Amino acid sequence: MAGAPILLVVHQGPDRGREYTLAFGANVVGRGDAADVPVRGRAVSRRHACVEVRDEGVFVVDVGSKNGVFVDGQRVAPGRRGTRLEDGGRIELGDVVLVLDDARARVTRVLAEAGEITVTRQRPPLAVGPRAEPRPSPALPLLVASMFAVVVYLLWRAGR
Repeated sequence: MAGAPILLVVHQGPDRGREYTLAFGANVVGRGDAADVPVRGRAVSRRHACVEVRDEGVFVVDVGSKNGVFVDGQRVAPGRRGTRLEDGGRIELGDVVLVLDDARARVTRVLAEAGEITVTRQRPPLAVGPRAEPRPSPALPLLVASMFAVVVYLLWRAGR
């Protein structure tokens, strides 16, 4: 389920039905050309909100929009850590409504309701440092010496 996309679906507005795949990290929502999630709407700012996909879930941050951002009817305070957005949750940007479609969260919820334990956090990446030089196995010289001894013995025996 790790490969399941997290989507934002335009539920209401000029682009109704359009889906946007969210990347891990920050996804800027707005009507500007540089927006990761371009949204057309009269009351939508160029950089209206940021939807952050993190290990611990999906969060919505108001990046200083003029008309505000609402998650499930509650206003998001500008510049804060963000408001958690659950699967099926609604983001309101003026007259545009976006809905989160998170298949991973649905599977986790269904398994939890069935009493299953799930792990949703990924391991942190391994630290990359200088690579150690590969060292030959200590058995290699013994193997070579043994093979040499067998060859010498067979040649000695064949010469008899």
